[in-house]
Amino acid sequence: AAPENVQVLFEVSGDAGVTRCIEPAIGTEYKEGDTVCYLQTQYGQLVPLKAPFAGKLVDITAFQGKKVIKGQAIAWLERKA
Repeated sequence: AAPENVQVLFEVSGDAGVTRCIEPAIGTEYKEGDTVCYLQTQYGQLVPLKAPFAGKLVDITAFQGKKVIKGQAIAWLERKA
């Protein structure tokens, strides 16, 4: 969930000042602590949103570039068994 009002950005990489954002595929696996996405604050700061546990991505509820409010779900991970 979003810790504050932010804009959601996935897999941010910058080349010569150009920012590219790509949403991960459903089924992408994450280890605990992996960056799932980045949250861009109103001040332009990018804050990584980390996976709270090992699991796989089962749904994205806030797509690339979407602005979300504090507490809003961004993506759902299914805990790895």
